[in-house]
Amino acid sequence: MTPLISLAQSLIKIPSISGTEGKVMKFASSWLKKSGLKVFEQNHNGLVNVVCVAGTGNPTTVLTTHLDTVEPEKKLWRKTNPYSAKIIGSRLYGLGASDAKGIAAAMLWAALSFNKSVEAKKGRVIVALVSDEERNGKGSKVVVPFIKQHPSLHIIPKSTSVIVGEPTNFTEISLGSRGNVFIKVLIYGKGAHSSRPKEGRNAAQKTASIIAALPDFVERLNQHHPDSVLKRTDITATSLSSNLGVVKGLITPTKLNTLPGEANFTLDCRLSQPYFQNNFRLFWKKFNEFMAGQREAGFKLAWSKIHPEVPGHAIQRASPLIHRLAEVIAQETGVKPSYRIAMGANDAPFWAGAGFEVVNEYGPGNSNIIHQPDEWISLSQLKKGAEVYLSFSKAWTNKS
Repeated sequence: MTPLISLAQSLIKIPSISGTEGKVMKFASSWLKKSGLKVFEQNHNGLVNVVCVAGTGNPTTVLTTHLDTVEPEKKLWRKTNPYSAKIIGSRLYGLGASDAKGIAAAMLWAALSFNKSVEAKKGRVIVALVSDEERNGKGSKVVVPFIKQHPSLHIIPKSTSVIVGEPTNFTEISLGSRGNVFIKVLIYGKGAHSSRPKEGRNAAQKTASIIAALPDFVERLNQHHPDSVLKRTDITATSLSSNLGVVKGLITPTKLNTLPGEANFTLDCRLSQPYFQNNFRLFWKKFNEFMAGQREAGFKLAWSKIHPEVPGHAIQRASPLIHRLAEVIAQETGVKPSYRIAMGANDAPFWAGAGFEVVNEYGPGNSNIIHQPDEWISLSQLKKGAEVYLSFSKAWTNKS
């Protein structure tokens, strides 16, 4: 068993559902100290992050990923259990194998190997292992200023590259992730008996008319402010309710002869760069204008965000950072990388917002099986992923 695989197994065996990362962070910190790397532990109101440094000086490569996981549905695991870290054939199974404890092991192995290289005398690798990524990204939110402002690190954003470690099927590079905001819309009409509909204002029908107007609104957003990286904005109604219930398998008014006086629905808004930049200012301006246009006598409309907005991130394919990573991937794997956009949110915006140039996502692991029973990572991808992280760090150090 190689040290890299053993490390990945050790991380997987320690349960670390979001909010309970203390033990796995303690293990990672101890392992790093025993390996001779400089370690910084951050405890922010009980949220623990671990940062290690290999090498000295600048330029610097920051490799960052998370050690928290989603909660497993243990009864659905068939090949193994979530924390067995069992090897079957050419795969390592376990919760977080791909997302993202295998990646963390690859990054730590790369840092340790870099520390033994000639490049360590003129550059650095910093590995930031964070908590609470799966819930809200709070770990990265606090670790970025911790690293940027730490008096012992003297980090210079302009000479620093950052790679956010997430599973991208090894030979794919994510160039961006869309911003996200969930909005709840409330509609107040007037209830009435359905035999006298003119006496009421049907909130369900008003809901339907607003949702029906959304596609044209979204297309106008995309036409007026195109995005060459993230491509498009999408707004989708994901839930709605009025006085509805299920009768014999059919969604019907709970009172069959009553017009609903109130209704509400939720919008999931996935936004391109023009609409999440500047604290989502342009998006809110356009959305407020859209909703104002839906006002109608006899109805009161109200809307608000359900959670704080989640910013997006994008990097141009032609950027020197992406170009250098693509070269390294091709050299190490013999495969020319492809490019994609991340489906969900990630930690890249926290780094970009602090002035760093960031690879939105890159790492070994299969993104199609994360958060699923019998999650796994290919042993060959794990090994090659570590080699890519190491080779990129050396290339970034030698770039000047």
